[in-house]
Amino acid sequence: MDQYTIRFTLPRSYAAAERLFDSFAILPRHILEKPYRDGKFVQAWPLNTPPTEIAGLGPFRVKQYWPGQRILLERNPYYWKADKDNHRLPYLDELVFLFVGTEDAQVMRFEAGENRSHQPVELGKLLLCCRKSNRGPVLS
Repeated sequence: MDQYTIRFTLPRSYAAAERLFDSFAILPRHILEKPYRDGKFVQAWPLNTPPTEIAGLGPFRVKQYWPGQRILLERNPYYWKADKDNHRLPYLDELVFLFVGTEDAQVMRFEAGENRSHQPVELGKLLLCCRKSNRGPVLS
Protein backbone atom coordinates (compact mmCIF):
# COMPACT_ATOMS: atom_id res chain seq x y z
CA MET A 1 0.00 0.00 0.00
CA ASP A 2 1.08 3.55 -0.69
CA GLN A 3 -0.36 7.06 -0.39
CA TYR A 4 -2.09 6.69 -3.78
CA THR A 5 -3.90 3.43 -3.04
CA ILE A 6 -7.22 2.81 -1.30
CA ARG A 7 -8.08 -0.73 -0.21
CA PHE A 8 -11.58 -1.92 0.61
CA THR A 9 -12.03 -5.31 2.28
CA LEU A 10 -15.46 -6.87 1.78
CA PRO A 11 -16.74 -9.81 3.84
CA ARG A 12 -17.02 -11.97 0.69
CA SER A 13 -16.49 -11.81 -3.08
CA TYR A 14 -18.92 -9.49 -4.80
CA ALA A 15 -18.79 -9.17 -8.61
CA ALA A 16 -20.39 -5.71 -8.71
CA ALA A 17 -18.22 -4.25 -5.95
CA GLU A 18 -16.60 -1.75 -8.32
CA ARG A 19 -20.05 -0.20 -8.94
CA LEU A 20 -20.53 0.43 -5.19
CA PHE A 21 -18.14 3.34 -5.45
CA ASP A 22 -19.44 4.99 -8.66
CA SER A 23 -20.70 8.00 -6.71
CA PHE A 24 -17.73 8.10 -4.34
CA ALA A 25 -15.72 11.15 -5.34
CA ILE A 26 -11.95 11.16 -4.99
CA LEU A 27 -11.00 14.81 -5.33
CA PRO A 28 -7.63 16.50 -5.93
CA ARG A 29 -6.52 17.88 -2.56
CA HIS A 30 -3.86 20.12 -4.14
CA ILE A 31 -6.59 21.99 -6.04
CA LEU A 32 -9.70 21.82 -3.85
CA GLU A 33 -8.55 21.76 -0.22
CA LYS A 34 -8.15 25.54 0.10
CA PRO A 35 -11.57 26.40 -1.40
CA TYR A 36 -13.12 23.71 0.82
CA ARG A 37 -11.52 25.10 4.00
CA ASP A 38 -12.48 28.66 2.99
CA GLY A 39 -16.14 27.63 2.55
CA LYS A 40 -15.94 28.28 -1.21
CA PHE A 41 -15.94 24.71 -2.50
CA VAL A 42 -19.01 25.26 -4.69
CA GLN A 43 -17.26 28.16 -6.46
CA ALA A 44 -13.99 26.24 -7.04
CA TRP A 45 -14.76 25.30 -10.65
CA PRO A 46 -17.26 27.76 -12.19
CA LEU A 47 -18.44 27.35 -15.79
CA ASN A 48 -15.72 29.68 -17.08
CA THR A 49 -12.88 27.60 -15.57
CA PRO A 50 -10.34 26.73 -18.29
CA PRO A 51 -10.59 22.97 -19.01
CA THR A 52 -6.88 22.51 -18.27
CA GLU A 53 -7.54 23.51 -14.63
CA ILE A 54 -10.16 20.80 -14.01
CA ALA A 55 -8.79 17.52 -12.66
CA GLY A 56 -10.70 14.26 -12.82
CA LEU A 57 -10.31 10.50 -12.69
CA GLY A 58 -12.59 9.46 -15.53
CA PRO A 59 -11.75 8.12 -18.98
CA PHE A 60 -12.35 11.55 -20.55
CA ARG A 61 -11.58 15.14 -19.63
CA VAL A 62 -13.03 18.42 -20.82
CA LYS A 63 -11.27 19.84 -23.87
CA GLN A 64 -13.72 22.60 -24.80
CA TYR A 65 -17.07 23.84 -23.56
CA TRP A 66 -19.54 26.04 -25.42
CA PRO A 67 -22.23 27.10 -22.89
CA GLY A 68 -25.67 25.93 -23.92
CA GLN A 69 -24.37 24.35 -27.14
CA ARG A 70 -21.96 21.46 -26.66
CA ILE A 71 -19.06 19.99 -24.75
CA LEU A 72 -16.01 18.29 -26.28
CA LEU A 73 -14.32 15.62 -24.19
CA GLU A 74 -10.92 14.18 -24.99
CA ARG A 75 -9.32 10.93 -23.89
CA ASN A 76 -7.70 11.28 -20.47
CA PRO A 77 -4.06 10.16 -20.91
CA TYR A 78 -3.84 9.56 -17.15
CA TYR A 79 -6.84 7.21 -16.99
CA TRP A 80 -5.85 4.10 -15.08
CA LYS A 81 -7.89 1.36 -16.74
CA ALA A 82 -6.60 -1.02 -19.45
CA ASP A 83 -8.19 -3.90 -21.36
CA LYS A 84 -7.17 -7.57 -21.08
CA ASP A 85 -4.35 -6.99 -23.60
CA ASN A 86 -3.09 -4.05 -21.55
CA HIS A 87 -4.22 -1.41 -24.08
CA ARG A 88 -5.10 1.81 -22.30
CA LEU A 89 -8.76 2.72 -22.23
CA PRO A 90 -10.84 4.37 -23.50
CA TYR A 91 -10.52 3.43 -27.17
CA LEU A 92 -12.15 6.66 -28.38
CA ASP A 93 -10.09 9.85 -28.68
CA GLU A 94 -12.97 12.31 -28.34
CA LEU A 95 -16.67 12.57 -27.53
CA VAL A 96 -18.96 15.48 -28.36
CA PHE A 97 -22.20 16.04 -26.47
CA LEU A 98 -24.71 18.46 -27.99
CA PHE A 99 -27.14 20.26 -25.72
CA VAL A 100 -30.50 20.05 -27.44
CA GLY A 101 -33.45 21.76 -25.80
CA THR A 102 -36.37 19.54 -26.73
CA GLU A 103 -37.19 15.96 -27.62
CA ASP A 104 -38.38 17.07 -31.06
CA ALA A 105 -35.08 18.86 -31.69
CA GLN A 106 -33.18 15.68 -30.70
CA VAL A 107 -35.16 13.63 -33.22
CA MET A 108 -34.71 16.27 -35.96
CA ARG A 109 -30.94 16.35 -35.44
CA PHE A 110 -30.82 12.55 -35.50
CA GLU A 111 -32.85 12.45 -38.73
CA ALA A 112 -30.54 15.03 -40.30
CA GLY A 113 -27.48 12.95 -39.42
CA GLU A 114 -26.11 15.62 -37.05
CA ASN A 115 -25.80 13.16 -34.19
CA ARG A 116 -25.54 9.39 -33.85
CA SER A 117 -27.16 8.92 -30.47
CA HIS A 118 -29.67 10.66 -28.28
CA GLN A 119 -31.38 10.51 -24.94
CA PRO A 120 -34.48 8.34 -24.75
CA VAL A 121 -37.42 9.93 -26.53
CA GLU A 122 -41.05 8.98 -26.98
CA LEU A 123 -41.14 5.56 -28.69
CA GLY A 124 -43.43 6.70 -31.52
CA LYS A 125 -41.05 9.52 -32.50
CA LEU A 126 -38.09 7.18 -32.36
CA LEU A 127 -39.71 4.52 -34.55
CA LEU A 128 -40.82 7.12 -37.10
CA CYS A 129 -37.30 8.53 -37.19
CA CYS A 130 -35.71 5.11 -37.71
CA ARG A 131 -38.17 4.13 -40.45
CA LYS A 132 -37.42 7.35 -42.36
CA SER A 133 -33.66 7.01 -42.10
CA ASN A 134 -33.16 3.22 -42.24
CA ARG A 135 -30.83 3.60 -39.25
CA GLY A 136 -31.26 1.87 -35.94
CA PRO A 137 -31.37 3.93 -32.77
CA VAL A 138 -28.47 4.19 -30.38
CA LEU A 139 -29.73 5.16 -26.96
CA SER A 140 -27.48 6.57 -24.31
